[in-house]
Amino acid sequence: MKLYLLRHAIACARDPHRFPDDDARPLTRRGRLRMRAAAGGLRKLGIEPKVIHSSPLVRAKQTADIVAAAMKPKAKVRVEQALAPGRDPFRIIRSLKNKNGRDEIVLVGHEPDLSKFAGLLLSGAPAVMMKWKKGGLCCIELPDSPAPGGGRLLFQATPRMLRMLGSRKP
Repeated sequence: MKLYLLRHAIACARDPHRFPDDDARPLTRRGRLRMRAAAGGLRKLGIEPKVIHSSPLVRAKQTADIVAAAMKPKAKVRVEQALAPGRDPFRIIRSLKNKNGRDEIVLVGHEPDLSKFAGLLLSGAPAVMMKWKKGGLCCIELPDSPAPGGGRLLFQATPRMLRMLGSRKP
């Protein structure tokens, strides 16, 4: 199984007056445009998920929708409560055990949760932190039965790398 961890794109700044519920904070126009360009990079990398799992927060769901629309054929988006900020990363591992081992799965979430989850998969401890920009991606290869420490990092790409790759002509 190849697992792609994608941090949501650039969102509006925290503002309790505009967004009393931080979960409802959307992507900025710039964030949407950059994610569309980065989604082209995902396509060029040959990433073809059937389903994209997203945190329930608006900014993550919007990111997942942009990526799903760029896939050929279009991917489905499913909201996963386990990807909400502050959740136990072991919950995500348990949900992955029900997936087909040959699938490509994209998870759209938040920091520092994605770093902790990647650390759990790669080293067995959820405390390892990776530098992860908004719109950044990493790919972890997992065995058929995902377990802490059982993953192997294949690559990590910045959003700029994905946008550049997406803008290149074949």
